[in-house]
Amino acid sequence: MSVRTFSNPAGNERCLGYACPICGSSVFTFLWEVEGARFHRCCGCGHLQQYPVPVQEELSLRYGEEYLSYELSNEEAFFSLMAKALDDVGFSSLTASRGLAGGRFLDIGCATGRLIEHLRKHGWRAEGVEVCSPTARYGIEHRGVPISISTLEQAAFGDQAFQVVHASHLIEHLSDPVAFLQEAHRILDNRGLLVLTTPNSAGLQAKLFGSGWRSVIPDHIHLFGRKNFLTLLRSNDFSPLSWKTWGGIAKGLVSETIKRPVDRFAKLSGLGDVMIVLSEKR
Repeated sequence: MSVRTFSNPAGNERCLGYACPICGSSVFTFLWEVEGARFHRCCGCGHLQQYPVPVQEELSLRYGEEYLSYELSNEEAFFSLMAKALDDVGFSSLTASRGLAGGRFLDIGCATGRLIEHLRKHGWRAEGVEVCSPTARYGIEHRGVPISISTLEQAAFGDQAFQVVHASHLIEHLSDPVAFLQEAHRILDNRGLLVLTTPNSAGLQAKLFGSGWRSVIPDHIHLFGRKNFLTLLRSNDFSPLSWKTWGGIAKGLVSETIKRPVDRFAKLSGLGDVMIVLSEKR
């Protein structure tokens, strides 16, 4: 399944010189310019990010009615991918064995609330956070699900409020992923679970296509490789429990006869285009 990734060209947003979130280095090597976004590689650990980094308040303004249309046209495909990814990391069995099933579940960057609706039907006390007002309002009005129209920090949830925090294809859009992880840690219950999905810059497609990789777009501020992503989680007091990757080659580039074995190889070898990591709060 291949879905075009939503993105807007880089504008004249204010930028800041954030250090590398993985190793703290401020020394970067320029790699590519894509639609006005300048991508660099950290000289300390190899992390790939835009530099300087647009400030989050202005990045959030990129999402409006166009984003709602994009989400509505793709929401069943996105839901299917999220559900399969959760299955891949053993989400249902793990939450059941730990007595977490039916607890409070927060979906950050929840779009139209499709996953929230599904989880609430299965007994979870699920809610969401979404910065795009039209998209969030669609979920509130058409699905009847609770969504805070804000960033995670602006939502100001209480300490240890949730048993599970989930964010699919969100962390790569953030100016400061460390601040995001710190806030997720604060609102998670002791031994609560954090589930993150993001493109894998150490995957097969990234290696093959370089600046032409489909995840090298202006809306992606950080592009994490699996090794660096696990390092980032551990350094922010999370213990990764399970991870998977998937997607060996984009649909339409080759025949299905070739695509299927390549996809299988990428998944088994950890070289998939996208990764999901399930972690426990320490």
